[in-house]
Amino acid sequence: MSVLTSLRQAEELEAILRAASPRTLRGLRDFATREMRVAKGPAAGQRFSIHTQPYTRLLLDEIDRGIWPRVAVVGPIQSGKTTCGHIAPLMHTLFELGEGAIAGVPDLATADDKWREDILPAITASSFRTMLPRRGAGARGGKVKEAVVFRNGATLRFMSGGGNDARRSAYTARVLCVTEADKLDETGGRSREADKITQMEGRTRAYGDRALVVLESNATTRAGRIWREYTDGTQSRIVCRCPHCAAWVTPDKDDFTGWQDAEDEIAAMDRAAWLCPACKVILSESDRRGMNEGAVLAHRGQEVAPDGTVVGEIPRTRTLGFRWSAFNNMFVDARHLGATLYAHTKDPDQENAEK
Repeated sequence: MSVLTSLRQAEELEAILRAASPRTLRGLRDFATREMRVAKGPAAGQRFSIHTQPYTRLLLDEIDRGIWPRVAVVGPIQSGKTTCGHIAPLMHTLFELGEGAIAGVPDLATADDKWREDILPAITASSFRTMLPRRGAGARGGKVKEAVVFRNGATLRFMSGGGNDARRSAYTARVLCVTEADKLDETGGRSREADKITQMEGRTRAYGDRALVVLESNATTRAGRIWREYTDGTQSRIVCRCPHCAAWVTPDKDDFTGWQDAEDEIAAMDRAAWLCPACKVILSESDRRGMNEGAVLAHRGQEVAPDGTVVGEIPRTRTLGFRWSAFNNMFVDARHLGATLYAHTKDPDQENAEK
């Protein structure tokens, strides 16, 4: 017997024993930090950490409260949105809870791409790689068209905005996670039913208040689905304490300055800086890191007291609208953000530059 075979058998035995043993089910944050690893990029192989992107602490903890049956996640591109708003809740449902889940995608033609590029690498990087099927869709490079059945019996079903309504009505699950939600914001074909996201949500209706729907997308326009979901929901904002004036603030695009009048890209990088919205002092990257590490989450209508306590009533809505801005994205520093924005001003397509 080869060493590789022995290790594989040991992993399979461990997975079987873990599934059979009575245990306390972990919340999403605990599951993500203990089980998930970065699958791609410079940090590949490292354990998922809330310190890498501090906003993830606020998002995962808020989902773990269990008071929001719907979650709308919107943030900058390549800032961890798909990981936290799509992959993590799917893996938690499939492997921690052992339930089936629905992955909403723009069209079924992209289902295999989403599987290969996002979901499969995340599973393979975790201990749950032993749950991957041995045969059929998703096994040994097998193409995924609609569903993957894992070895613990849980099924990941892909649904799209294309095709007929009967496809969406044939499967039910408690959890639905939709990626690129703005691309699904239309009524497809000759359907007389509701829009495609609403139809997908219908597949969770039998679970009542136990259902969980998570939508994630870039905000393509203010009229787009994800922005409407955010503004109709809690409109939650990340509030940080300025180390200079002690005010609790939410820096956003109007507080990023210096790059606008630069004569070239290098000057834009050198001059780009974040300002405190209250005292207008320039915030260093160290300031920004510390502010995000100690941030709190405030919903629409709530304020933050000087001691950091969030005061005010929770909005009367079923949807957590969670947004972070470039200020909260620790993957990109002020210099490189300045260069990126400067480059967009040179884009001949001004609509594209604004997006």
